[in-house]
Amino acid sequence: MATALLVVLPAAGERSRITNTPTNDLAEQVLRDLLSSPLGKTMPPLGWEFFLIDDNHIEASSDGAGKIFVTAGMNRWYLGKVRGMWAAVLAHEIGHALLLNPAYWPGFQAELEKAEQQAAGGRDAQRATKPLLAWSAKDGVFNLRNPKQREYAADYIAMMLMAEAGFHPEYALTLDRWFRGSLFDTPRAAELLANHPRWQEREEHSRKDHDVALAIFNSRWPEAAKSPGGIAPPNGKLGTINVRESPDHAELLINVPFSASKAEGAPMRVAAVFVAGQALVPSKDPRFRAPDSSLELNESFPGAASLSREVSFRLPVGALDTSQRKLRLVVFLTAGDQVLDVHYMPVEVSLLKN
Repeated sequence: MATALLVVLPAAGERSRITNTPTNDLAEQVLRDLLSSPLGKTMPPLGWEFFLIDDNHIEASSDGAGKIFVTAGMNRWYLGKVRGMWAAVLAHEIGHALLLNPAYWPGFQAELEKAEQQAAGGRDAQRATKPLLAWSAKDGVFNLRNPKQREYAADYIAMMLMAEAGFHPEYALTLDRWFRGSLFDTPRAAELLANHPRWQEREEHSRKDHDVALAIFNSRWPEAAKSPGGIAPPNGKLGTINVRESPDHAELLINVPFSASKAEGAPMRVAAVFVAGQALVPSKDPRFRAPDSSLELNESFPGAASLSREVSFRLPVGALDTSQRKLRLVVFLTAGDQVLDVHYMPVEVSLLKN
């Protein structure tokens, strides 16, 4: 799970492409759904193409000319079979392509205003649509040369495009929550020099557009269960994770509090893995051994409309097949196929010897 979180990726062109898999079929269908909506039809005609890249790192990117790249690691550990999450990722990359083609902004703008008027049911729209030519995170003049403003604008385009195409806008917020405070996030100390804004700020700006996007979704797809992306995803959040050694240093005691909502009928799971350097830590103990031989802790339980509890793991230190004492613990909270939250933290194990 965590190998992908630690290494800068090589260029997409240096990695091989995976084709003819169910993942390709799913992603390509979501891409078609996005582009065949009224808003999608205003996008530049770029010969859109999806590339699934054989790489276990976590990355999604595009070349701005219609090619969208998603790594196998992004699919395996985050997106899976969840169409709404695929839509959030693909729509964001489509948004970047639109931003690079200003001639298509007026068409997008006009179609979006029409969607907002329809959602308002003849009443005044909730809010005038942000014209791309005058949009920014601070309601100033949109500056295409500012990389952070490009990210905010691509998020905005993505949420509106998703909503009209039948993918609940809550999926876009879920994407922001995944990476907020993660190893993917921009360190606060480097914020001024970074090209990407912090994920917390992206979520805050996306929330400002959520109500409008939700109104468009509800207007176009009054029966959410019949939309391409289905109903809104469940919500879940990991609390403060506590890791300590037992008094005799023979065990790691790991407590994981969490809360969840709207997870009725979805089997839930808390899973944890360890990373040493850039590799998953293998397990010497078959009780904690995943199919790929890595050490994995798991606890499963039924989902519910509202759930709050704490999971406790007791892991013998001898099960960790590594001599490195400084490790990273990665904890996942999932509901069905949906990743709800991910936390990362350093752990030092005193009995492991270099």
